[in-house]
Amino acid sequence: MDSYSGQGSESLEGFFDQVEEYNAFYGWDGQEACRQARAHLKNTVLSYVKRTPFAPRTWEELKVLLLKRFLPRDLTATYQAQFRARRRRNTEEIYSYVEALQRLADMAWPFMDHHAKEALVV
Repeated sequence: MDSYSGQGSESLEGFFDQVEEYNAFYGWDGQEACRQARAHLKNTVLSYVKRTPFAPRTWEELKVLLLKRFLPRDLTATYQAQFRARRRRNTEEIYSYVEALQRLADMAWPFMDHHAKEALVV
């Protein structure tokens, strides 16, 4: 897994995708995924996570924390539009479609409760 420092051309969404892929491959629980993701944070991002008043214990908590700080505000509107426009392709498996919707929902509404986002997807 590549490190994420929040600088240059690094994509927060790309880092999230990598963590999700490793998570699925290795079967990590939320706490292990959080530990692994934190181990790959660098520079400003790592400093920010260390300075937060509460330490994220799960991958979902860490993801929300990073989204709040490092996702440009104007991108949330873009992700919301992409979420609304996203349709299942003819050859796309249902689980791939749901995963894509979940990723878009995470980026579109970073502060929304997990259960509420799940209701949007389903």
